[in-house]
Amino acid sequence: MMNDARVMTMEELAAFLETSDAVTFKGRSREENYAWIEGTLRRYAYASLPRAQKGMLRRYLEKMTGYSQAQLSRLIAQYRRTGHVRLAEYQRHRFPTNYSRADQALLAEVDNAHSRLSGPATQAILRRGVRSVRPEGVRPAQRDLRGTPLSPAEDVHLPPAQPDRTQDPSQAGAYQAQEAPALVAGLKQ
Repeated sequence: MMNDARVMTMEELAAFLETSDAVTFKGRSREENYAWIEGTLRRYAYASLPRAQKGMLRRYLEKMTGYSQAQLSRLIAQYRRTGHVRLAEYQRHRFPTNYSRADQALLAEVDNAHSRLSGPATQAILRRGVRSVRPEGVRPAQRDLRGTPLSPAEDVHLPPAQPDRTQDPSQAGAYQAQEAPALVAGLKQ
């Protein structure tokens, strides 16, 4: 970290800015740069300086850190607002979790047991199952899986589940052979 503990007067700072074209300071990390900027702003009591001296201090910070005017303006605004110059913590956006891992595993189990029906069909199966096992006095869910408010439950009539004949490779061809004539006959009518 750069050691400039001796506070220069504003005249010395102006002379330094005029004579030191090649001098720059590069910190090892942004945290180090931000800490140095915060310390410098605090040492020079930035908030109480007259406007011309604030501009001179900004040029000094710009020259020493290599940061742009816009970046320094943001950092100085942060210092004036909070008294510190800190890195913003990364905050990942996450949707709220409505269902536990156990709920998700049960949903996958139901989905697999019914040969992966469509979402609304699976919803209807689950509603029907909840209505059949719900104890007296327990209210039904008010929202669906997406968080959309549910309308009053209506009976959805689904066709009976067809057995999955494609799981046994030897039966897959037999299924197609049995169904093909019926499909062709249905198309001719």
